[in-house]
Amino acid sequence: MHRTLAVALLAAILASCGPAPDLNKAATRLGVLTGGLDPTLVGTFRLYEERTPAKGMFTLLVLRTDLSFYGQYVASCREEPCEGIVEIEGSYRQKRELPNLSRASKVTLMATYVDPETGLEMGLFMSLARGWVESSPQISLFHLQEGEGALMVPFFELTHPFEKWCATPDDCELQETDNECTGFSCAESLCRCR
Repeated sequence: MHRTLAVALLAAILASCGPAPDLNKAATRLGVLTGGLDPTLVGTFRLYEERTPAKGMFTLLVLRTDLSFYGQYVASCREEPCEGIVEIEGSYRQKRELPNLSRASKVTLMATYVDPETGLEMGLFMSLARGWVESSPQISLFHLQEGEGALMVPFFELTHPFEKWCATPDDCELQETDNECTGFSCAESLCRCR
């Protein structure tokens, strides 16, 4: 209800000021501030280039605007290169924490997949924290290894590249947060604006 009132109030204020070219951006920002989807954590994330895939890592993660995800997950790895990479479809939720409630600080993934070694259905529940790629404007998501306090180190890190992965043009539309494209094509697993 608070979100509806806030959006209505913003619309009334902006309507009284005349045309506003950035109305969509303002509405998106207000939505984030009132607990809506944080668009900075939507899109394609890839395993950091310098990491070798290992069991329990994602090599590719696509977070969509409908709170679903697609991932390529290393379910088993006996030798290099890992052969046990499975494709996973699931859902996720974003989490905000104090002191900065204006952006999501974590993403929690929930899914099931079939283990390639045993053939058994397995559950996946994983939290990934927001981070920044050193000396870059890119956002990253990372999963921490078990440990205490200062001993916690990233097990793997996914970086948010500027291109978006796709299998079909629908994958592109479900990652679009700024409405800059009127349509998409999908070529060589990458989204292209039409």
